[in-house]
Parts: sequence; structure tokens; C-alpha cells
Amino acid sequence: MKQLRSNRNPKIGFWLDNDPVRLYIGAQLEDLHDISNDGVRLPNHRWVTTYLEPNSVVLDIPMKWLFPNMDQRFTGNRESDKNKLLQKPLYYQWKRFDYEYYCGLKVKIMSVIPPRFVAGYMKGA
Repeated sequence: MKQLRSNRNPKIGFWLDNDPVRLYIGAQLEDLHDISNDGVRLPNHRWVTTYLEPNSVVLDIPMKWLFPNMDQRFTGNRESDKNKLLQKPLYYQWKRFDYEYYCGLKVKIMSVIPPRFVAGYMKGA
């Protein structure tokens, strides 16, 4: 798996405008080989939880694949966080770093994420 330069403060923009959408998951170094070969597998609770702020494994997922495979109710997010994910004006009102806006917001995926969407990993992210 390709090691990417760590960037703790990427310019994300309003996430729904991006194609592909850059999502992140946390992973241990010893899991990188399996993720690179098999993709991101579903855990026992049937969702892969991804995040929009930087974490170790970087996924670049095309919107046409992501949208039908994601939880469009944004389960696991507070109501105010769901609004941040869905309302572009809230993003444009934000005056701080993008990673702070998206910190902790979850995008859950109900499918194995294929290895072709794994862009790499960031050490120390």
C-alpha cells in the first residue's frame, strides 16, 4: 500500500461536491496488507464507519459507488452533525479549518469497500 504524505489540515471543501470523495478509516499497520488486497471488510455490526477528517487509511470513493452504498440517514451522527453533512450553507459559514468542521462526523458504508478505492495510508495521521 502506498504511503501518503501526512496532512492533518487538508482543504476538504463541502464533501458532497467532491468526486471522488476522500474518506478515512483508522487501521493498524499490521492490517494494511489485508486492506490493500481485500479492501475494507464489514465488521460484525454490518457497517464500515468512515470519517471525513484525516486518519490512517485514505479512501478515494467515486460518488456513483458511494451514494448507493452509504447510510443516507447518517446513523450515528447527532442531528446537528447530520445538518453539517447535508447543508452546504453551514459549511460556508464555518471560519476555521475544514478538519474541525468534519471532526467526528461519520459516513457509514454498508458494503465491502473494494481495494481499488484504497488510495494509501498516512503514517502518524
